[in-house]
Amino acid sequence: MSTVAAAAGNTDIDAVAALPVPVAGWSPDFKSPFRSSVFSYDTLESTMFAWQGKRYMMEGIDCHFWANDSAVVAGATMDPAFANHSYVRISEVGSGRVVVNIPHSQGYGFPSAHVDYEQKAVWVFATPFDRCGHNIHEGHYVQSWRSAAADLGDLGSWSTAVAAGTEGYSVPNVDVGRVIMTQAEFSRRGLPPHKAIMIGEAAEFHINNQPDGDLTKGWVKTKYVVQDHSKHGLGCPSVRFGTDGYYYVVSGMGCCWNGIARSRDLVSWTYGRGTCTQGKPNGQPGCKEDACCGAVNRPGPDDMKLGPFNEWLNANLPAEFKLNADPLNLPIWNGDNNDPDVCCQGPGGTEEPVAYIVYGSSSQGRRFVNASVRPPGQTLGAQTNNIGVYNGTLTQLLSSYFEQE
Repeated sequence: MSTVAAAAGNTDIDAVAALPVPVAGWSPDFKSPFRSSVFSYDTLESTMFAWQGKRYMMEGIDCHFWANDSAVVAGATMDPAFANHSYVRISEVGSGRVVVNIPHSQGYGFPSAHVDYEQKAVWVFATPFDRCGHNIHEGHYVQSWRSAAADLGDLGSWSTAVAAGTEGYSVPNVDVGRVIMTQAEFSRRGLPPHKAIMIGEAAEFHINNQPDGDLTKGWVKTKYVVQDHSKHGLGCPSVRFGTDGYYYVVSGMGCCWNGIARSRDLVSWTYGRGTCTQGKPNGQPGCKEDACCGAVNRPGPDDMKLGPFNEWLNANLPAEFKLNADPLNLPIWNGDNNDPDVCCQGPGGTEEPVAYIVYGSSSQGRRFVNASVRPPGQTLGAQTNNIGVYNGTLTQLLSSYFEQE
């Protein structure tokens, strides 16, 4: 993955032209198919999405970020009600400008975003897990927020409601993808019709077939689950329906316990290259233990590399960023890549000519002592969200992990 234009947040296609286009059958060596750099520092689960020629990032924010100077961005309303709670905000990719801190999102965690281009709506889903430990919401369910702005130009107006049908559903991470398929094709595959699909932490699915696209109601728990997911460590998953007719699940938590799976009927699943079984590679010649595991999401030297995605952050780096990004220090704490999400789809199931992966790099709350130089004795530990750019469409990226049919 590669680069994005500056303030407008538009894709700079020329910048990825020099990247080789991976073809089906390549052996995964983790991040060589794309180039990555940092979008944000000290943030949580994030989803990138496209709207009207711009790229935006939905970001989960924790209590530590409230006390960080980088939370104060011109144009952002820092509601004191957010203090000491996790919450959700929308930022502009490129400039890094905070567009909105989503009202009534305090006390929720593990958010994800979903765009319904046909109904002209941006959705956010999260669960009542306060990442700061100050729980203010009771029960188990998935909460939804919908942008009500007519043109979504500033994403400034939001309504919120429980996603009906998820009551009693206790899960941290969820992710939603849209599905575009004919009634005849649903019947041929033996699937109930649905316009949206939700995946949970244990790789289980809810579906939604509301004719008007109202995702505050109509969610139905299904029998479907990614088979053998526990053997492959499929945590923090995201789901997308590709232009090739496959459901793709991308997931990741840890150095190598992550990967990619796909299915046409939500029953039979195939795992892609670089997805390991119980920490060991599947039939990949020359690989020992986890050497070929990790697929799309594995710690690497570019995980705190500065790039063109957030001008504000580049100009306002906190001191601890530089300490953790030091090439001698990064490998000490950066042992956990997680929560991969992918972008971008458009109206009518179209896809952009370049694709993006957003993933976290984290010490998972652990602290480490830095290298013996520059200077010694300081403690390390951080969390960043990175954007990678791939020279091809989203479906081309996802399908490249599998054999051609």
